Amino acid sequence: MKVLIAYPIKINLNRLENISWRPDLLSNDDGLRDEISRFKPHIILVDNNLLSAETLHLWRNIMGSSAVLNVIRSGADLTRINTEKVAELGIHLSNILELIPEINSRKGCEEAMDQAALTVLAVIVLKETFCGSTNFEIPSTLTNESITVIGAGIAGLVAALFLSIGGYRVTVIDRHDQPVLGKDLEVYNGGTTMGGCDARHASVTEAVAAPTRVRSLRLTPMNKGWRMLDNMSSDEEVWAQKFEAMSHFPEMYSIFSDLVTSMNRAAIDLWEDLFKQIPELAENAMRSRRIVRLCTSESAVSNTVEFQNKVHRKTDKVIQLSKEQVVTRFPHLNHDHLAGGVEVEGFTMNVQQLGDNLVNYLAKKRQVTFRWACEVASLEDTVVVLKTGEKIISDRILLATGVSGDAPLKVSPIIKQVQAVIGYWLKLPNINRITEGFKIHEADPVAVMNVTMSVDDATLIISGGFGFVGKHPIVKTSHYTEMAVLVARTVRKYFPTEFEKATESNKKIPMTYCLRPMSADGMPVIDWITTANSDKVMYVGATSGGGFVQASMLSLFALDMFSGRNDYAHITRAMVSSRDSLSDCLYYHDITDDDVEETPEDSMKPLDASIQQFVDDFLLL
Repeated sequence: MKVLIAYPIKINLNRLENISWRPDLLSNDDGLRDEISRFKPHIILVDNNLLSAETLHLWRNIMGSSAVLNVIRSGADLTRINTEKVAELGIHLSNILELIPEINSRKGCEEAMDQAALTVLAVIVLKETFCGSTNFEIPSTLTNESITVIGAGIAGLVAALFLSIGGYRVTVIDRHDQPVLGKDLEVYNGGTTMGGCDARHASVTEAVAAPTRVRSLRLTPMNKGWRMLDNMSSDEEVWAQKFEAMSHFPEMYSIFSDLVTSMNRAAIDLWEDLFKQIPELAENAMRSRRIVRLCTSESAVSNTVEFQNKVHRKTDKVIQLSKEQVVTRFPHLNHDHLAGGVEVEGFTMNVQQLGDNLVNYLAKKRQVTFRWACEVASLEDTVVVLKTGEKIISDRILLATGVSGDAPLKVSPIIKQVQAVIGYWLKLPNINRITEGFKIHEADPVAVMNVTMSVDDATLIISGGFGFVGKHPIVKTSHYTEMAVLVARTVRKYFPTEFEKATESNKKIPMTYCLRPMSADGMPVIDWITTANSDKVMYVGATSGGGFVQASMLSLFALDMFSGRNDYAHITRAMVSSRDSLSDCLYYHDITDDDVEETPEDSMKPLDASIQQFVDDFLLL
């Protein structure tokens, strides 16, 4: 799909075969028509360019009556485009000022509108390129290049799969020992994938944050907030302001959300294709098909149905469930706090089994080399320097380190953009033999709880809770304990018999956490890291709850970028790390009384007596 960008934009778009970047055409109508005739674009991005009836007719005649054509306009002067002719010719028009109307009066609006235009472009290309299951095949590249993948979590393992099938010689290194299924991985401390919760949900709305969290990072868990830190560094403060800005600019949030949901939908199809082509990857790992979202009020059910219908394809099945249907389907839950639910596309997975399957497949059938217990000290161009002093030399490097490997990122803006959020999880005996995964939508900071069965169906794995920890190491302060108790209390509310069974005879439930990478705007990051060879070292990640589902698409994009084909450049350009600086001015909104900083609570203060008693009675932290 070809894209013509006919005005100056502050992202480097040179040397891309499917993108013609012509900033000189902003005031050159004849030149614009000449470039349309030469390049034959499917999408045109314009600012205040003139799009006359003559130009639009020329474009439609060149592309044919059946071609899907799109105009994305970021300029303020809509009189310079013949909107009647656009409609008559069946050309789709996305007007950024209509999508984010209040942004035009803000300092930094031009940069923000550029980012919005690129994100809308990415959404259009995602929806039209990945419009359904296609029995996708990973493209092969004629290369003998070597790539070192740093990080053996789900992002790194899937990237190694795509790169090895694509023709690269791949080495995967990880700072942890090789995980062994059957051992107690809860104390393994092996990152979010193999050392975290052994459960993942793949649905269209994974990693889509609610746009109403303007005060979340200023309020502590007991006040329904995400704040885990007494004090933030300057980088953490900037990240927090940008996260909160999504509530001040809901239209901008909506554009970013469209990209995330469109990517998730395509990623689910890509996962399904991978499992069909390589069945051993999903062996003993797939738990249930389709996912039910349970809601606590009728209005929440109604809003969820509306949103899910908006983000799913028309061919997808979004099914509303009454409370009676929920009771029938999940008879052993405590239904007192539930009003109904929504069943959507997706699947649930035991991610540690999937990770083990990937490691075995890559080592035995793709000749991928694994180096365990190798901690990275630094990067020297394309040389990985380990803390032991050993050097691993390769042609390219891919970092898929989440938030656990900042050392190689010190030269990149990515280190500021990617911060950590903490999530909690616990296990209960599956005494009622629940056989399908589901979600329960709760209030912050517990938020959406995921419920998944273990590989043998004997255990329920339940996760929930969001807390912002930035770049800080975890210290078990009062806020840490409060969040754990809030999650555990919510679990007990819905699973009273399972909770009672788990704590009988004075037994306690281990409450465990993991750290997840997250960007302030909720979009993934895939970008080259600035080195002497700017197209040799890449970072991929920063998707929080969407890290698993998006791993398939991000791996496809990484292969595309490493190979130099750049077939998906019009998508990945919206996810570069420099987007963080494009909209800096926008995020500093006017302070109102409602925005007054909360007085931080001392996280080292003694716990409330009821919180401490709950921990003493039921939890191992």
